[in-house]
Amino acid sequence: MSYESIVSIVLSVLSIAIMILSVVIALAAAWGFRRIKRDAGETAAQMARDMLCAYVGSPEWIQHVENEIRRSVEREADRLFEDLATVAAYSEPARCSGSEVARPYPEDQDQPNAAR
Repeated sequence: MSYESIVSIVLSVLSIAIMILSVVIALAAAWGFRRIKRDAGETAAQMARDMLCAYVGSPEWIQHVENEIRRSVEREADRLFEDLATVAAYSEPARCSGSEVARPYPEDQDQPNAAR
């Protein structure tokens, strides 16, 4: 065997070893990335749960929920009473009761706002 063939064999084996090493490193990097991604997701979810539990139990949250409930009930009550007032004003007994809803305009022609 000549010196050139030994160098050629050594370089070929070295290049194959480097290729195998690079494949192993790439697989380890992919596995590590997945592991880091999963761990980061779990950590973020746990921190979010902890923060949410701390906030939900706080007096500010309770006050906020009570205020929203109060506003919602008031809004719905206002709508309900408006609907009831409209129904009462236009119902058959209200129209036929003969009660005066408003005073008629004066018939006097001397007044500037009199109906003509």
